[in-house]
Amino acid sequence: MQRIAFYDAQCPLCYHLKNILSALDWKKRIQWSAVQTIEETPYAFLRDRPLMKRIHMISADGSVISGAAAIREMLISLPLAKPAGLFMKLPGITPAADIVYSYVSESRIKWFGRYSTPRFD
Repeated sequence: MQRIAFYDAQCPLCYHLKNILSALDWKKRIQWSAVQTIEETPYAFLRDRPLMKRIHMISADGSVISGAAAIREMLISLPLAKPAGLFMKLPGITPAADIVYSYVSESRIKWFGRYSTPRFD
């Protein structure tokens, strides 16, 4: 199963992260879907999750993960980024990554603002 990542298309940080990871994804292992269009997809069942607060992903095994775990899964799926993803699996790193992820996620609007309209390209 292909991984499906759900990003906030009005967040500059999220949008650029999607573009960077997409450029590294030459095997097309990650499909991206904007949370602004979730109702129009087969993934509308995720609408009750905090999609605007944490990145969410349907992993290769079909489970729904979010936050640092989703970032780790994305990195592991990309050949050039795999070492960083494996590093995140080391004992003690995941809790630290969750703390950093939560801080950045909560601060991203203050730091980067928001696009007035979603960017889907």
